[in-house]
Amino acid sequence: MSTSDQKLTNIMVLVSNYGTFDGSHHKQWVLDQVLRIALGDKYNAYIKEQTKPVWNEETLEWETYGWDTGCPP
Repeated sequence: MSTSDQKLTNIMVLVSNYGTFDGSHHKQWVLDQVLRIALGDKYNAYIKEQTKPVWNEETLEWETYGWDTGCPP
């Protein structure tokens, strides 16, 4: 089995086992885990890119969005 096939299998198992728990904090945890599996050692760079400040033309302010790793069910 290739690495990408194994990653896909791991993601499917994770979503099947934990994706139906109620609560946005649990669903956010599943999303975070999916990214960790899919991106591997590129995860930290991806999160850093997603959380850097963005200029909002409407408010004329910098906005920074954090990354929530959620809470395991």
